[in-house]
Amino acid sequence: MADGSQTIRMSQEGSLSAKLANLEKGKACLNCRRRKVKCDGRRPICTPCSKFLRGGLHDCEYTDTGPTQAQVLEEKISILESRIQEMESPFQAGSSVGLHNPYYPGQGHSTHPSLEGTRPRTPGVIFSNPTMPAERSGPESIALARTLILSFGANSSSFGLFFLDPRLFDPLFQEHGSHRSQGPSAALLDTVCLWGAHLQPNIEPETAMHESRFLAAALHSVSTGLTNAYTPGAILQVLQAHILLAAYLFRVGRAVEGRYHAGVAVSIVMAAGLWRIRSGRNLSMAVGNVSSSLNPLDELTPAVTGLEEGQRIDAFWSVVVLNAIWCQDPGIALAPPSLEYGIVDTPWPLEKEQYSGDARALPEQSARTIAKFIGDSDQTNHPQSTNVSALFAKAAIIYEQAVRKQGNLQVLNQVLEKITRIVERVDVNPRTLLLHSLVHAGSIALHAQSSRTKSMAAASAIVRLVRTAGVTGYRDACLGTIWSSACDIFLLALPSDPRNRAWHEGVEALLSALEALKRQGCTLATLESLKTRYAVIVQTHRRRGG
Repeated sequence: MADGSQTIRMSQEGSLSAKLANLEKGKACLNCRRRKVKCDGRRPICTPCSKFLRGGLHDCEYTDTGPTQAQVLEEKISILESRIQEMESPFQAGSSVGLHNPYYPGQGHSTHPSLEGTRPRTPGVIFSNPTMPAERSGPESIALARTLILSFGANSSSFGLFFLDPRLFDPLFQEHGSHRSQGPSAALLDTVCLWGAHLQPNIEPETAMHESRFLAAALHSVSTGLTNAYTPGAILQVLQAHILLAAYLFRVGRAVEGRYHAGVAVSIVMAAGLWRIRSGRNLSMAVGNVSSSLNPLDELTPAVTGLEEGQRIDAFWSVVVLNAIWCQDPGIALAPPSLEYGIVDTPWPLEKEQYSGDARALPEQSARTIAKFIGDSDQTNHPQSTNVSALFAKAAIIYEQAVRKQGNLQVLNQVLEKITRIVERVDVNPRTLLLHSLVHAGSIALHAQSSRTKSMAAASAIVRLVRTAGVTGYRDACLGTIWSSACDIFLLALPSDPRNRAWHEGVEALLSALEALKRQGCTLATLESLKTRYAVIVQTHRRRGG
């Protein structure tokens, strides 16, 4: 009997081996192709894939019956993005992205080829998409990419949302180039070049004219960025690209698209487990009934170094900040909450140099980081340091809570007052201007309907910030919303006291700052209406003999 079982088992193994050996070329599933392992073609899930993550993978995808679901979705996304581009720039010659069959050899699959030999690659769709008019290539395109990266790098410290090591772009500046895997991904490179073109529009007239093409390139590469992201570093690059693209779209007035990419960023950090770094709770305790879709198998492998862990912490808080500061955008409805703050265990961010320094700078375990912060009116259990990175995250969260008016408003007001006193100890400079502005904007949002004294004090504080920091150089577009809310406070008060010179000066300073922000390329939905309201107030006062 045993001999018979052994014979059957050997027969089955021999049959499987023969099938593996005889499987026609191109018949393997996509997972096995990417991992470069032999596939037996078994359906719905092949033997290698069923063993790879102990059954954690979904059913295998095969191309012999037509395009896979992932390919179909990528094509639909590409078509939708192209249509959006065409509708937003209907009269801009050559600005639309030509559609193509992504399964036809020679098109679509490789929009980011290497230039020559070992030269570093440059933004793909701009320089190599055959559906677009011819652009510069070779050494000139490399020089353009370098110029755009430098333009972005000169302002990245003011972003507050760039968490990767800038040295990632060093291979693009090496004389003999570098291997592709050592440089930035296509998604990250295209979004950085988009920002570079936006921040320095005067490098060349034609480059300024083609900012929409850099946007098309970024939209395309970001939409497929996760397809080939197999390592933690690659996933973080895609996450960074979505954050930068969302920030750009918010800046140019495309808030709905901005919210989409900000939402994708949330999905990535949740799936990757970045919300529970150093968690002191098990997964079921942390999540509860919030979501049943979070799978620990999807989480990134543990960080190896303190710097790597710090990068992940910064990545998570960048997503939190992005969604918090853009929860409100003039002209569209308040965004729904993007994160369940009660489940967040990741510790507050540090300054970058601290991650590789004192190992005790981060708590050994962390739990309910945000929930404890916004629910503790005393704040004695929270660090009182002036760590700008942590304060920035806290200010953004408090601002969002004030805008939404969620929770116990009395406790929220006490937390806001205490965090404001801590922020006031931080010097005002271009990097901290948004930090200071957020706490005062939170006060306006919380008290605009209930206390003119408090809201006016906050608006006046914002005017002082504008005068102290100035409006030259890069300024975050979110300041447009904040400055508009402060201006609105003065405009609401002026009819009751049209001779109040301080209020007039406040409005004029804020309108001037908003005009400067507009010249930087920001789309400001409320600027013209604010100017009109102020003009009416001034004219009415003059007619009455003021």
